[in-house]
Amino acid sequence: MVFSSRRIRLKTCITLLLAGLSPLILPTPAHAFSNILTVDPNQATAPVNSTITISVSVQDFQPFNGADISLQYDSTPGVLNAVSADLENSIMLAGSFPPLVVVDCVNSPVCPGEVHIAAAILGAFTSAPSGPLFNIHFKVVGSGTTALHIFKDDIASVNVLVPHITVDGSFSSAPTPPSPDFFIQAASFVMMAQGINFSTTIPVTLTSANGYSGTLNLNASISTTLPNPPVVQLNPATATLQPDHDTTVLLTISITGKTKPEHYLATITATDGVTTHSIPIDVQILAYFVGGVRATITLDPSTVQSSSNRRYLTALIELPFPYSLSQIILSTITLNYQAGLVTRPSARIGDRNQNGVPDLAVRFLLPDVIATLHGPGTYNVIITGVITGAPAPEFYGFAQLVLT
Repeated sequence: MVFSSRRIRLKTCITLLLAGLSPLILPTPAHAFSNILTVDPNQATAPVNSTITISVSVQDFQPFNGADISLQYDSTPGVLNAVSADLENSIMLAGSFPPLVVVDCVNSPVCPGEVHIAAAILGAFTSAPSGPLFNIHFKVVGSGTTALHIFKDDIASVNVLVPHITVDGSFSSAPTPPSPDFFIQAASFVMMAQGINFSTTIPVTLTSANGYSGTLNLNASISTTLPNPPVVQLNPATATLQPDHDTTVLLTISITGKTKPEHYLATITATDGVTTHSIPIDVQILAYFVGGVRATITLDPSTVQSSSNRRYLTALIELPFPYSLSQIILSTITLNYQAGLVTRPSARIGDRNQNGVPDLAVRFLLPDVIATLHGPGTYNVIITGVITGAPAPEFYGFAQLVLT
């Protein structure tokens, strides 16, 4: 193991979040904390083609409410391949508030050979002085020993960085057979619009590891004391895993006009009666367009494939009288609150669907649209924009998009 003492500047976005969302009174330390951040391989050795879980944890750490941590695992290339990360049993799951995940990058083109997780706790501090912050699932792809090196580790209490000791780890592929297990993958957060009846569906993937097979009972729940919370439901409620395969179920999240704009903690749990795993999902309800103009949206096509070669998704926008389509400011149009997806020049006014109502045809780059979704499923996408010179300066509308 390698020990080092680090103090690194936290990202500006995390600092602002912590300053704005944290309690006004800091917990009073009962003793001098050791403040240790460590990489904890739950299996320090495992054979090739097995799946392991490695936790980034703290030991005897003072209360904090934000972390921005990057781990490098390919000092010896070809030993480990990061598959996913989750917050199961994380001490950042404090109270009924989910952590706000700002960065979730697992071995992507943006962070090859690395895992980068940044999160802030909303309105609370860590629930215990010791325990995991997040877990990383790896596939053992080759023989050898590789270092598990935390090369960036910002941990903050409100907006003050906490000095601490970092302990790196290592992993070696070996002939010891690991225990069969499974893990759960889903989007870490979902955003929805408050003010009307609305639902969205996201995929939840259950993956067999190390030859696991069995039938899992599934449950979805919301932790809150607020009235009229989102309703969550899994379909189907059971899933059967075959050795080293995965299966997908669908999580539907529904809200009504009475659902309060807030962060809600949804928990997905799977158990076979012996082994139980659960993951959190941050369900964020927004109230941006309660007083806006409700537009009618038609998508063409309304069903697309993840591997589609199509370049564009066209949205037909219709506004109610007396609003004029020519008043829409094209540069403000968003899809799922993502700006910059509209191609220019792409908008034209006509009656493309021939229903007698003028419509504005707006083209979005389809690969960018797919990137805002969470994998195959049925989505109610929201399109928004600004109407210049109107009493209600914003419009919004929903349409169903199926991704296969």
